[in-house]
Amino acid sequence: MVALSLAGCGKVGEKVPSAADYLHDIDAARAKVKEYQGDPAKLQNDAAVINASQAVAKLGSDRVLQCWGKTSAERHVATANTNHECLDAQGFKR
Repeated sequence: MVALSLAGCGKVGEKVPSAADYLHDIDAARAKVKEYQGDPAKLQNDAAVINASQAVAKLGSDRVLQCWGKTSAERHVATANTNHECLDAQGFKR
């Protein structure tokens, strides 16, 4: 009976991406935040949404933004343009 009640609580064994994972895949972070905006009541306590939100919030830091270009004119913050070594060096390792 206990196993049945726990079976519907989530996907067992599924790894939730960390905020660092989402920084390395910023497009996925933005998509997850957009998904949350579509149904906030359902997703308000979702760990993936929380981590994605933390990653997007870190884009407010000039230090983090430098991983997509040194100046604002150079920056196009997208997964394809991510300097992964820069994020790793700042402690955001996948």
